[in-house]
Amino acid sequence: MSARGKGGRKSAPDSAKPHRASPARDLAWSAVLAALERRTFISDLLSERKDAADLSPRDAALASTIARSALRHGATIDAVLSSVADYEPRRVPPGLRAVLHVAATQILYLDRIPVSAAVNEAVSQARRVESAAGSRMVNALLRRLTGAIAERRTAWLPDRFDLVRVSWGEACRFDREVFHIRTDSGDELTRLAAMSGTPHALLAELRPHVSPADLAAVAWASQAQPPLVLHRNPQRLDAAGFEAGVREALAEADAGSVETAAAVEFAGAAAFVRADESSRVLALLRDGNAYAQDATAHAISLELRPTAGEKILDYCAAPGGKSLTLAFATGRDVSIVATDISAARLRPLRQQVELHGLSDRIRVCSLDKDGRLIDDDARSFDAAIVDVPCSNTGVLARRPEARLRIDAAHTRSLRAAQLEALCRAARTVRVGGRMIYSTCSIQPAENGELVRAWLRRDYPAGEENPGAWALVRERLHLPRWGANLCDWRDGGYFAELTHER
Repeated sequence: MSARGKGGRKSAPDSAKPHRASPARDLAWSAVLAALERRTFISDLLSERKDAADLSPRDAALASTIARSALRHGATIDAVLSSVADYEPRRVPPGLRAVLHVAATQILYLDRIPVSAAVNEAVSQARRVESAAGSRMVNALLRRLTGAIAERRTAWLPDRFDLVRVSWGEACRFDREVFHIRTDSGDELTRLAAMSGTPHALLAELRPHVSPADLAAVAWASQAQPPLVLHRNPQRLDAAGFEAGVREALAEADAGSVETAAAVEFAGAAAFVRADESSRVLALLRDGNAYAQDATAHAISLELRPTAGEKILDYCAAPGGKSLTLAFATGRDVSIVATDISAARLRPLRQQVELHGLSDRIRVCSLDKDGRLIDDDARSFDAAIVDVPCSNTGVLARRPEARLRIDAAHTRSLRAAQLEALCRAARTVRVGGRMIYSTCSIQPAENGELVRAWLRRDYPAGEENPGAWALVRERLHLPRWGANLCDWRDGGYFAELTHER
């Protein structure tokens, strides 16, 4: 890899003054590197390290914004850098690639950060994590990038390959086509994948099943910054009090924050809060006055349609949103047992139940080594909801690191756990009862195809016969993005099944 740009022009000299990168950018870099090396989920790492780094709420929020954006847009950043300079991502050490992604994210997508600050801190960071030669390479690449930008913000227009989309209606314009990608077959998926940062493998898998317009919508939604969706605790706040509480929290703005009106929209019973302003409403979550759950997951939870006197099992309950939704929707007439196939997630699940004052309606129960409920009789539940571990392809905007694991092998590795969870939840439901199987995936292999395989009794060897079940209905929700905050929807799937005998 050379520091010479395409077209024969030399890059600008290394004129950056060495200085220590900010703690927020250091945390963002470490989170991106961990994701690139597939070591952890970015949410876990950010949560673990922000306290150790003693970051202010503002710096912690900045680190999270930069890291998540860098992962959402990583493929786009690589494509743009390859267009403006002699850059081959696979030849760059992961540590330097993370530096480049963090810096390019600030330059392209976060226009409140001065370009010079992003470049200078990246050069300093590269020197510390790699070498002087690495810092010179980073300096040359980033100055080639910034030198090719014609307008940092302009209107977004489709079919313009000199534009990098940065929001619903805005783009960063370059002085050349940065997505001038040719394929032997004329397949436009390669270009769409590069422009949106969506894995080509996912788009190729979905293309036979959705329209071209829906495929493009899925791709663009995957690179968006989704809002935080809040639902009120009706035991603590009425609708008016909830809206007033959200607006009051947002009005307590630091200097330079956006106006409250631009930071939140209300739709139905939910508040959609801009992601970069979400730290200002966290007190509502900490106090148990509200909980976070996307509109798609909220709607799927309610598809169980519990009635008075029923006993409900939430088999993969953590972090607790489905159980909370069902409990608040049904009042005290329904008994809910919440458990999770991950024992480590039971403690925070219990904390959520206690925090929201629902210990009288939701009992958190452990599983034994065989995945059976402890102290519960088999076939004692009227209904169950089983939201299985999945590839997260419907929530790539929220789980940006998941795009790094999308391939056929990973999907196959999830299949056994999904079928096992279905079997074990199903054997708790009485004859005549029902079950909701759900995922936050949009891949057929984890949704309708898997449900039909299970109904044909294609489940792991050694699992007990769960009885005869029938598919009643199913629905796939594709991710949705729009000009308004409340247009946002995560992707997901559910199937309702009934126990016939």
